[in-house]
Amino acid sequence: MSQLLKQFLERRYIDRNDKAISSLFPALGKFLRTRKVWKRISHKGFHQHHEGPIKNFTVAAYEGNNATALRIRKFLEEFKHPAIIAAIVQGSIATGEENAFSDFDGILVIDREAITSKRKLDDLHTIVHESAHLMKKQDPLQHHGWSILFKQEFKRYPDAELPSILLEKGKLIYPSGNFRFSLVIDPAHQDYQALYENLCTGIERRLGNTSTFQNYYYAKLLVSECLLLPAAFLQALENKPVWKAESFERIKSYLPSAQQAVINAISEIRSNWDKYFTGHRKKSPVQPELSNRLEKELSIKIKELIDEMDKILSDHKKRSS
Repeated sequence: MSQLLKQFLERRYIDRNDKAISSLFPALGKFLRTRKVWKRISHKGFHQHHEGPIKNFTVAAYEGNNATALRIRKFLEEFKHPAIIAAIVQGSIATGEENAFSDFDGILVIDREAITSKRKLDDLHTIVHESAHLMKKQDPLQHHGWSILFKQEFKRYPDAELPSILLEKGKLIYPSGNFRFSLVIDPAHQDYQALYENLCTGIERRLGNTSTFQNYYYAKLLVSECLLLPAAFLQALENKPVWKAESFERIKSYLPSAQQAVINAISEIRSNWDKYFTGHRKKSPVQPELSNRLEKELSIKIKELIDEMDKILSDHKKRSS
């Protein structure tokens, strides 16, 4: 039930029929999708609880001046919904270190029990997506919306899927004040390698697609995924979440200099993104310097980096067994 509702709120198709109908008749697709999701969530089910240590968190209020964060805060204050209990910004905007590459990373905490009618479900869907649309004010190449977290998941927290360190390092943009909560994280129910494996699959697929090097949307998506590789690799190696900002220094002790140079090169692209992208539309042709650098200079080296990481993880698994 939770996964279906997440797909709905994150604006993903819920099945093949939904995709087929929505591509031809968007309004009909949305109507049928809403009806199906409401039918499922209106039947209350048993909520599984995990056993494990309890982690207490306090997410402090966002006190920065990022225009997009403040715009989204104002929107959520104006269009309140009883199911939205917290909106948390994470990443560089939360720490006040945003640059031209920064997009808007946010977590929306939803109380599923507050969705008491089909009308409230439809209203929630609208608010989630209109607020996510505002993220493009931060980055016209924004490739994702909100990460959805249900209050009901606090007692069986999906730490491998949405690392708790993101909440710990995040800042609250809605409502006002601080947000206090507790999570139960059972390591036995976490697959900390899944993020790394899915990330590598996506990167390798993008490297094999020429469109990745031809428009900015896909080029930036490739760079973003490669920048997440160190944290995902360390999470798979250590079986616990790793803060992305700290992963670049920590991974140096595991990688040979040649592979470390690849991460440095990708980080340099991030740091100088305003040199490569000056606000063009996402389907604009990629600047030749960036396109050549990604396709001809770094493409093979990124594959070699993944091969080296795979080898390290395989050797670690053999030693641990």
